[in-house]
Amino acid sequence: MKIFRCILPVFIFSLTFLVDLWGETPPAPKDTAVVVLSPAQLRKIAERASSDFMEAQRKNNHKAMLTALLNEAEAWLEMNAVQQADKVLGKASGMVHENEMNTLAGKFYLLKTKA
Repeated sequence: MKIFRCILPVFIFSLTFLVDLWGETPPAPKDTAVVVLSPAQLRKIAERASSDFMEAQRKNNHKAMLTALLNEAEAWLEMNAVQQADKVLGKASGMVHENEMNTLAGKFYLLKTKA
């Protein structure tokens, strides 16, 4: 019984602080960072993705072609070049099949909503 006399007040005391936290949202993590690339770096990424697409097309690798097109479209969208991104996504739309949902298809639809 002596144990309960010590534990019970501690338990009730901790519950009072828990009630105070119910209405509050937890703070954002402190270690989040946003990477901002310069337009020159984004252009370089788009050019590299375009050359990767040509290489994958030469090898007839559809997954690599789609990956390269999506990377290029993402770089164009980051530069706010929506027309170029839409053109690239138009090429990629023929490679995405609605019945075959995977990560690349999800990325395609995400980029399509941004464009």
